[in-house]
Amino acid sequence: MADCCLPEAKAGGETLTSRCFAGMLETAVPVRVGNAVIAYLRTGQQIPNAPTEAKFAQLEKWLREKGREKEIPQIKKAFLALKPADGERYESNVRLVEFFADQLAAHANRLLLEQHRPEPAPVRKAKRFVAENLGDRIALEDVAKHSGVSTFYFCKVFKASTGMCFTEYVNRVRVEKAKALLNHPEHRITEVAYAVGFQSLSQFNRSFQKYAGESPTEFRRRIRGEEAVAA
Repeated sequence: MADCCLPEAKAGGETLTSRCFAGMLETAVPVRVGNAVIAYLRTGQQIPNAPTEAKFAQLEKWLREKGREKEIPQIKKAFLALKPADGERYESNVRLVEFFADQLAAHANRLLLEQHRPEPAPVRKAKRFVAENLGDRIALEDVAKHSGVSTFYFCKVFKASTGMCFTEYVNRVRVEKAKALLNHPEHRITEVAYAVGFQSLSQFNRSFQKYAGESPTEFRRRIRGEEAVAA
């Protein structure tokens, strides 16, 4: 019944659930890297209530309009054999897909920060410096000096090598570290913000929203829900 599947997911990155005329539900969950949506994961079509002869009548009418009368017996048999997914079960399926979408997004973010081709020495030194001093204030001039080059040259070579400016790189690394800390409920959000080197809670919230696509509170709430479903 692919002809009555979920329409293409709309721009904006929200989770989209659609019901086709045959009564089948399908949800598309975005995979985000920051505020950008790079893909959608779909639950596959599921029927929320037990299929009946009466419900198939509407689908049969559509099949006849499409000139697919010969397929009706086979499709009817498959339709009536469908196992319904009630509201709670369907919601659990969506949450599992959201969990996998989050894992894919986290992996994509890590790939963005990693570098698999040889890097210039100043870039390698800078990344090591950031990793070792993440919780402290990191000044561009200090990192350039540590790398043994001028600030101008450092900015140029870092952007050419990583595809992002140094400040963006530092904030992305801090947000990824913050995600790991937010998985532990004993850490307060304010504590996490300062632990990864942000100078204020507002700065932390803005950067987290920009690179994670949601607020720290939303992230923590969602992760806890996904862990519960996975368990």
